[in-house]
Amino acid sequence: MLVDVPIGLYDENDDETGERGRDCDTFARRVLGSRSSSVFTPPARQAAQEATQDRSHETVSNTNRKIVEKGLSIQAYHIAPGIDEIDSFLTPDDDDERQLRRERIDEAHPEVCFAAFASDQLQYSKASAIGFGERLSALENVIDEPGEMFRAISRDLVDRAEDFKVSAIDPDDVLDAMALAVAASADEYERQTLPEDPPTDCLGLPMQIVYRAENSFESS
Repeated sequence: MLVDVPIGLYDENDDETGERGRDCDTFARRVLGSRSSSVFTPPARQAAQEATQDRSHETVSNTNRKIVEKGLSIQAYHIAPGIDEIDSFLTPDDDDERQLRRERIDEAHPEVCFAAFASDQLQYSKASAIGFGERLSALENVIDEPGEMFRAISRDLVDRAEDFKVSAIDPDDVLDAMALAVAASADEYERQTLPEDPPTDCLGLPMQIVYRAENSFESS
């Protein structure tokens, strides 16, 4: 399973200090070019934990600055609880459960996946009609009839309207989920990572972004 959530975080217990950013985010921005703003710099582990505790943006940003010498954007602050949730899920005390979870879940980024499918940088916002079509065309290079898949998922959401708030799901959310599912189904030889030899954080979680392509991006 691939999730659009940062995995592998800097920590106050790291030996390294000073201004730091994840290489995978740097490479992803390079790959995306004009669409690079979709890659957020994630918080340090302790900052993400504070955000989950409903601490203010200023407090969380100050904690982040102490660890990586950078404040935290408001966008990253709002997604930090989700980051902490995945981080906690992948770091249980039970050794066997921890290994099982880490074998099944990795980080990806939909825009990186689309760029890999298209073998080119994307030009338009996914929220626009032309950008939506651009991404469907990219998916056509990997799977048959992605438009029909999109319609099938949308019809299924109608059937599940009583189970959860389907009105909160935007069309580009479905498209992103399709991209991650398609990337997750890749054969081993098509599984690529940014960077090609990713480092791990102090808890052993890889700092990487997974994507599907026959050949890796040159920037990796």
